[in-house]
Order: sequence, then structure tokens, then C-alpha cells
Amino acid sequence: MQKFYIRVSEDKLASKLELFLDGFMDQPLRTVLTGLLVFIYTFLWLLLFIIPGLIKAYAYSMWLYLLDKDPSLLANEAITLSNKLTKGYKLRLFLMDLYFVFIYVALMIFFYILFRSSSMNPFFFVLIFILLLVVFIGFIYPKYMTSRTLLFKEIYEGYYGIESQEMPESPEVSGLL
Repeated sequence: MQKFYIRVSEDKLASKLELFLDGFMDQPLRTVLTGLLVFIYTFLWLLLFIIPGLIKAYAYSMWLYLLDKDPSLLANEAITLSNKLTKGYKLRLFLMDLYFVFIYVALMIFFYILFRSSSMNPFFFVLIFILLLVVFIGFIYPKYMTSRTLLFKEIYEGYYGIESQEMPESPEVSGLL
């Protein structure tokens, strides 16, 4: 999923089928192994205490983006680089996640109130559940993933000192000014 948002943020649009298959065909063993290592490392930190485990979860949160940026990275290298990249950004990642959790909870409360005010009809319950899924899948989750991808790009460019490219003005707009 991250590959799709990285491609969109870099204006490298491809066919939907190509993006879908790219996630499964591009070194799946390396991706699964890295994900397993991140899970194990985070779980071990969580055994110590909850707060250090959460901090490490945010420290390791950029590994999938890094594997996409540099296909030559090994599993432990991606985890270590993610830890270095997120230094100073963990609070920002946490606050962004907190913002979206608030949106999820507010949306659920809204739909719960809507359901409770109805006649408790099972059909109405199914309809509200489908609406909740549509709003989540169609609007909130893409906004969350886009925000996360743009934050990764900002962190990555800041770490490597890469200037972000400005969008050139279109001729129509510059001619009007």
C-alpha cells in the first residue's frame, strides 16, 4: 500500500494492476522478513515497558517506505535506518496518529448516535455499518496514508539534504499574473 502512495506523491502514476502486483512481486521474502523482525523487536521492547515499546514502534515505522526507496537494503539495515530517520520525529508521528484516532472515534460516535436514534432495525444497522466502512475506506484511510507518506518524504529529504522540487507554474496561471 505504501508503494502506491509513494508513487502518487512522486507523480509516477502507473496502472492499478501494476501497482497491485508490484507490492507482491518485489522481493516478498525481504518484506515479510523485515516485517517479522520489526514485530519481534517491538514486542521485545513492549515486554520491557509499554512506553519504550510505543517509542520503538514509531522508531521502526518507516521501514516499508525505506525498502521501497532502496531495494538493496537488507532487513536489519532498513530497521536501523528507520530508527535513525525518525529521531526527532516520533512525537510528530504520534500526534498525527492521535489526530486520526480522534477522527475515527468521532466518526464512530456519530454513527452510534445515528443508530441509537433509529428504530433499532437490523437493516438500518447494516446500512450504517456499510456507510462507516465507505467513509473510512474511501476518505479517512487514504488521507492518513497520504499524510504518513508525505511526512516520510519530508523526513527522508531532510535526513539526506535533498531539496524538494517545487511544482512549476502552469503557463495559464503565470500568464494571468
